[in-house]
Amino acid sequence: PRGREGEALISEARKNPGSLIVEGAYFIRGLRLDAGNKLGVYNALTRFASLSGVTYDSFSRKRETVLLSDVRRVEAPGSQKSLPDTVVESLPDVQSFEIHARDVNFGSTWYSARVDCAGDGFALSLTNSRPQAVMAVRAFAVGALRLRYAMVSADEGVYVYALCLARPESFASRFVDMYSAATKRLEAVRGWAVARIQEGAK
Repeated sequence: PRGREGEALISEARKNPGSLIVEGAYFIRGLRLDAGNKLGVYNALTRFASLSGVTYDSFSRKRETVLLSDVRRVEAPGSQKSLPDTVVESLPDVQSFEIHARDVNFGSTWYSARVDCAGDGFALSLTNSRPQAVMAVRAFAVGALRLRYAMVSADEGVYVYALCLARPESFASRFVDMYSAATKRLEAVRGWAVARIQEGAK
């Protein structure tokens, strides 16, 4: 997408693309992001506890499976101390958060989340702030799993662009399909973001 949200993604992808790149796009028809609903959308997007219960279709389990549970704001990477989700009355330009999520494959994980609404739309970023491992095998070092979302108004409605820039550990890649792992997480959070936009824009 063009504008502030797209330019930031292009810059990051060029400077530090990673070894694995996954893209996705989605349209929410009949909605627009404007001054009248941006505050509601922001408050919905920062209600991180609502990420608990996002699912994906598991090939190995042959059923829909919960990907993330016990999602909550915390004080710092590695912390278990919960902080409440908050509701703001005025829209900030940029805000950062630390969140914990129990991942069905990686166990307890931590992400640094950033919501940028200084432009016409929203930019949401999630970056793992602690290493992630499958059993005892490290899958991602700190900062090696980056999920990026740009949400902007378009002629068709709201355009939600999703981008994963990842650098999985080569040893773990022998045992885990890292493309599939990245895609599942990118799409699960994208689906959550779409639902939050629809909720907040009412």
